[in-house]
Amino acid sequence: MSTQSRRSLREHDWWPLSVELSPGSMETIYDGIQRPLKGISAFKPAVYKVNDHITGGDILGFFWENSLLSNHKDLLPSRARSTVTRIAAAGSYTVDGKILEGEFERKETGYSIMQEWPTRVTRPVNDKFGSDSSFIVGQRILDVFFPSVQGGAVCISGAFGCGKTVISQSISNFSSSDTIVYAGCCGRSNEMAELLVHFPELIIDVDGKKEPIMKRTTLIANTSNKPVAPREDPLHQYRPRRVLP
Repeated sequence: MSTQSRRSLREHDWWPLSVELSPGSMETIYDGIQRPLKGISAFKPAVYKVNDHITGGDILGFFWENSLLSNHKDLLPSRARSTVTRIAAAGSYTVDGKILEGEFERKETGYSIMQEWPTRVTRPVNDKFGSDSSFIVGQRILDVFFPSVQGGAVCISGAFGCGKTVISQSISNFSSSDTIVYAGCCGRSNEMAELLVHFPELIIDVDGKKEPIMKRTTLIANTSNKPVAPREDPLHQYRPRRVLP
């Protein structure tokens, strides 16, 4: 008996593994490949109008994330350039709703609140500014003997069980940050259950007002070696904020 192999058709959209960058990421927890964002955000347009020329990084409008992040800026994608043909009025929109349409080289393009960014593509920058502000982590022994600067990178090395996770969680709790992207990778993801119980109970003082720390936090739980969703932090780094990734 002979068998005949059958070739099945497969559809490809030829889009690399990407993360979704948009308002609605705070107070949430994702796995390593992130879940779709389906939130609704209140949009307020910026100063641009029809026939204005815009390029990547220009502010399209503002969104209300929560009481801590009430002025979340929405930017035109880094590689984009366009002449505005339509911009949405103030109102509530889903993250995949088109808030601006433009034309460049006779090609019409619509832009939504959410940006899809390939995980292996570095976010473009024009220049890196030197830091002149200390990054206060809230632990006196670290601030005195191991000071760091805002915009810098810090590594906590050590063997299993020596307290690296305790330090990272403490920094997330008490550091001088506006937003926190906590990526639980490998062993760290096993402690996410503790974080989910512990973090919602933490209260911080912001301008004399008590707020839950989860309002400025995104938690990413993943057991692989390199979670892709830490690309979430450029969403906030491109705004004038202090981000702890």
